[in-house]
Amino acid sequence: MHRATLACLVFIGLLAQPFSAQEGQIWRIPGTMPDPSDPAVKAIFDNGLNRGRPLNIVMVSSISPKIGKAKNDYVASLRTDGIIPGIYRELAIMRTSIIVGAEYESVQHRIIAKSCGVSDAQLAALANWKGSSVFDSKQQALLAFVDEMDHGGNVSDATFATLQKFFNPREIVEIANAVSMYYGTGLFTNALQIRLETDGRAPAAGRC
Repeated sequence: MHRATLACLVFIGLLAQPFSAQEGQIWRIPGTMPDPSDPAVKAIFDNGLNRGRPLNIVMVSSISPKIGKAKNDYVASLRTDGIIPGIYRELAIMRTSIIVGAEYESVQHRIIAKSCGVSDAQLAALANWKGSSVFDSKQQALLAFVDEMDHGGNVSDATFATLQKFFNPREIVEIANAVSMYYGTGLFTNALQIRLETDGRAPAAGRC
């Protein structure tokens, strides 16, 4: 079966469940689904990261096909085309999801973070990382930058100078892109109340 068709059937199956405030619908507007005949939707569902079983956030984004495809391509590029090791990318994303209060992103990227080398101890300590000894100097420089970027983007000269000791310009640009993307994604999932998957679908790590 074509992966786009399979993904559509998965989506239809989710929508067939009863809708309630607590469970059933995958986002806060029940009964709305992407058009599986739209070329942009087919391209999204066929993307390698989706593997024919796109996550709920991909399904919701696909309701606006061209914008959804552009977003999906950007996310895929962040996770596959960058040079920065995945452990730093995922630490930045996980810390951002905590600051935004985005449960969906925290749960999904916990899976990716662990596959890219973030330890359980580090994940447990991220909420209060400044008081923890489980992060090395490079990781602390990263997290300090993320914290300031996620609070208005006004990163101090001192914090940026410390970041530059450990990361080259291209890596810094990739970190900033990941933080800004997933800050917005956290707002997106919160505002639209996108539900966590319960049927075994999980995110692909991309490149670690």
